[in-house]
Amino acid sequence: MTPSFIQKIKEQEEEELPVTFAIESLLFLYYLRYQNVLTKEQFTRELA
Repeated sequence: MTPSFIQKIKEQEEEELPVTFAIESLLFLYYLRYQNVLTKEQFTRELA
């Protein structure tokens, strides 16, 4: 997690810890990949 990511989350999601937001995002992306909603390339791009 970069400092800019942490600051962005603190501004947009005041009640949520940046690490919690990051984990939820990863799990959601993995779920979309598992359900074949995202291609491997899209999944990789979203992680970057």
